[in-house]
Amino acid sequence: MKIFFKTYYNQGDSRTLCHLFKEGSIEAIRIMAERMSLLVPSGSILIPVPSRYGYATNTLILANEIARITGSPVADILKGFRRESNYIAKKQGHPLHINDLGFYKTGDISLTPCFVDNVFDTGVTMNAAFRVFGYGIGLVYSRSTRVDKKQFPDEGIIPYFCIT
Repeated sequence: MKIFFKTYYNQGDSRTLCHLFKEGSIEAIRIMAERMSLLVPSGSILIPVPSRYGYATNTLILANEIARITGSPVADILKGFRRESNYIAKKQGHPLHINDLGFYKTGDISLTPCFVDNVFDTGVTMNAAFRVFGYGIGLVYSRSTRVDKKQFPDEGIIPYFCIT
């Protein structure tokens, strides 16, 4: 499993952009998409990760914006349970587990799935997506430094920083 990310969460404007993303800021989504578009592997299809509502919301907008830039196809075929926000659950001391997300796919693809999300923190969301498809690549804007080192040792995560 590989996770491609643009920056660390506490680096530069990353934290601010990620919070604006959660609020639905189109400007933040466009900035993130421009930066992430350089990381999209060829031969992949963008699959937005579902939000707490059980379907992709801001990640779908982000995936579509990345697709506009790269020409990559988008398949909104990953769904899940309506649930509490993992961000809020973590703050309240009871982070969600893979089974809490209830991810399932609603269609088939022939290209490599590239799961689009804004932050890679606990690894629960990406693990759930990988479990459903059995393979794929994670594409996130920002990686937390709190990532579970047992599940995701540094050598399993490929940091990819674009020189601008």
